[in-house]
Amino acid sequence: MIADIVLSHQNEQEFATMAKRLGYDTLILLSENHGKTNTQINTQNRAEINCIPLTILEPNVFLKKKWFTPVCVQSSESDRAVAERGCSMMWGFEFLQHKDFTHQRGSGLNHVLCEIAQQKNIVIAFSLQHAITAKNPGIILGRMAQNIRLCQKYKVPVMIGSFARTPQEMRSPKDLQALFMELGLRPEFLKKNCDFT
Repeated sequence: MIADIVLSHQNEQEFATMAKRLGYDTLILLSENHGKTNTQINTQNRAEINCIPLTILEPNVFLKKKWFTPVCVQSSESDRAVAERGCSMMWGFEFLQHKDFTHQRGSGLNHVLCEIAQQKNIVIAFSLQHAITAKNPGIILGRMAQNIRLCQKYKVPVMIGSFARTPQEMRSPKDLQALFMELGLRPEFLKKNCDFT
């Protein structure tokens, strides 16, 4: 299974067309409209591209009530509470405004969060697009490398994605895999199925 994660804004058809051209067979559509993703993808692309809608929520919204649909939460100061509550996917640990310490990076992920994520089967996702467009991409990539090592040590399910906002920002699966393998990600730690139930 070759999957990409994208941020959709009612442009699922364009994403499905580009995913087909790049060689993906699964597309995870993150949207902020609480499960109301447009599923009007034409039948030609639907037969070849498996589209999985996932709601992206702010941590304070996620913590206020129980969600029965698969939910993705971006990292914040309340990561432990979110992880203990049990969302489907978390991402963006590297982008919090932590200052790097003398002997380690302030990467936002620690052994406690990794243990909780492993117990609750929470997927930790890594975003290529946000790393490329960051103010200091070298620092972000270093933090990603540290988080990848932590996830592998604690056997946390990991997904990589372009997190593209437009279809033109998507990257080929080989490009994504090559970059994250260079950061230390071993292929056996990638989540193989996209079952977020």
